Amino acid sequence: MKKLLITFLCFFMYLAQSQIKSEINLYKGENLYIENSFFPKNKTIDANKIIESYLLEIGSLCNEKKNIKFEVLPNGKLIRNIVMTGKPLPTVKVIYTNIDGNNKPVKIDKINMQNFITSEELKNSSIDNFLWIVSQFKNVYIINSENEAKKVQIERLPAL
Repeated sequence: MKKLLITFLCFFMYLAQSQIKSEINLYKGENLYIENSFFPKNKTIDANKIIESYLLEIGSLCNEKKNIKFEVLPNGKLIRNIVMTGKPLPTVKVIYTNIDGNNKPVKIDKINMQNFITSEELKNSSIDNFLWIVSQFKNVYIINSENEAKKVQIERLPAL
């Protein structure tokens, strides 16, 4: 009876432990789409290669304030020195590469799309959460205004 009870207890503990999922491996999605309303920062076109890079700012300005300092020049003219201060936004670099036509833009239908992040949502998110979400998907695409999806790679830029 004691052996049966110990066996049952061990089996129950194993079953309970197997149901706990790590947050990191909870979901590995196929495709993530990010709306991009910006023009490329850099664009290189070769005979058989196209490379575009974009800079996406994540979050919104905080502690933004305007300081105005008035001065009077020796000739009696009033001038204003305006200084904008604030914390810089975290930025990610998005790189699109098409070599020998192996990564051509694809027309997509936004209505039937899942896993879509708008540019407005990027302004209200944090850099750490955004990078974690990106890591949960196998493919990341940016979508331009003509509904063309381009498969990209994303890297975090160091803050200044």
